[in-house]
Order: sequence, then C-alpha cells, then structure tokens
Amino acid sequence: MKLSHLVTAATLSLSCMAHSAPLVRIFELTIDSSQKDRFDSVGFHNLNTSVKTEPGTLAMYSTQIKDQPSKSIILEIYQDQDAYQKHVASSQFGQYVKMAKDVVKDRKIFETDAQFLAEKSQPLTTVSNTDLLINYVEVQVKPSSREQFSQIVLKEMQQAMNEEPGILVMYAVTLKNQPEHWRFFEIYKDSDAYDQHRNFHYFKEYLEKTKSMVINKKLIQLQADTLMNKGGLYFYDKARLGKE
Repeated sequence: MKLSHLVTAATLSLSCMAHSAPLVRIFELTIDSSQKDRFDSVGFHNLNTSVKTEPGTLAMYSTQIKDQPSKSIILEIYQDQDAYQKHVASSQFGQYVKMAKDVVKDRKIFETDAQFLAEKSQPLTTVSNTDLLINYVEVQVKPSSREQFSQIVLKEMQQAMNEEPGILVMYAVTLKNQPEHWRFFEIYKDSDAYDQHRNFHYFKEYLEKTKSMVINKKLIQLQADTLMNKGGLYFYDKARLGKE
C-alpha cells in the first residue's frame, strides 16, 4: 500500500511534514494528589486553548497512570521550535506554570526525535473519557538491531493506521541522543479495538520478528484527563520506513 493512499485532501496540510519533523516532548509528573482537581482544571484550559488557537500546537495530551492518579504523563506535539516558543509565551501557559509551582512535586522531561506520528482525520477533543484505551510503551532495543527494528515497527504502524478504524492515535519517538530507546503512545477507541489490533497478522509478525531485538519492554496503561489534537497529522521518518 503506497503512503499516498493514506493522505487524503482533508489531512494534506498537516501530513506534508515529511521534510521537517514536528517537535515532540514528553513529561512525567508527580503531583500533589490533594490538588488534582486544580491540576486538571488549569491543565484543561491550557490544552484546550492552545490546540484551538495556536496553529503550530498540533496535539496535547494529559493522562494519568491507571490507578495512580498522582502520576501524570503529558505528551505535546508542536509543528516546530518556533511554535513551541509561541506557546510558552501564551497567557494560558503562564497560568499553567504558576499552578505547577504549587502542585507538581517532581518532573522528568524527555526531548525526542519523531519517527512516526499518525492520527485519524477527525480532531480529538475529550475529557476524562473512560472508554478510550491508552497505552504508553517504553522499549529498549539492542544497538545492533536498531535500524532493523525501526523498519519493522514503522511499517507495522503504517499498516495498522491504514487498516484499523479503532486506532485514533499512534505515535513512535526515540529519546534524543538515545536512538535505541523508543516511546510509543497509542489511543484506541475502546478495549475491543485494542484486542482486534493484537489479533491482526501484521502485529503478530512484528512481535515475532523483533522479539530477539528487544532488551526491555514496559507497557503502561493510562487514563485520559484531557486529550486534544487537530486531527490528520501524518509524519514518518522516510529514511527509516524506506521507499514504498
């Protein structure tokens, strides 16, 4: 299946990013559980306002680790560094920073290199949606298998996004200057969609082909707080995915 078949007219403006990778940042936060409502309220205002009013803010997701409401994972995607700087200068981000000084007890920030970023064309705008299934996966691959793993997993993700209507979001990044460390962020419309994904032949083939390449793998199930994107983002590392 050629990649051009995946790019519709409705998503063309966002998908034509193969020449310039979007900026993806991941935050792992520990928050004061007694102030969770404040964190969620100010966070919603920041995410909702930013995605709706800032052209270069493409997606923002605030989630919590399942059954650990004080542990938050946030993923943000910007068109480029300039777009990120415009967001940082916004009033809603200033309000968020002020709140975070009181509420966030610990944080880790991960700069990344985007490998594959794909969304369905319909914008995602949801708060505390318990039907969605969200996975965050940490994978470390053997340095000697890095390129081979990349080609296998990116082709599997491309096929999954093309074939499965139940996958709303599928992202893959590597940590900056640590290309053997991958992070995957996936949103399924429900648990049935995820079960169906796991039963497709290309997913089973991916697991079989890469099992000897992986050193460590950790699956973290997330719950939605605020999930926002413009819809239709489609970026891939063309060099790694290979020619179709």
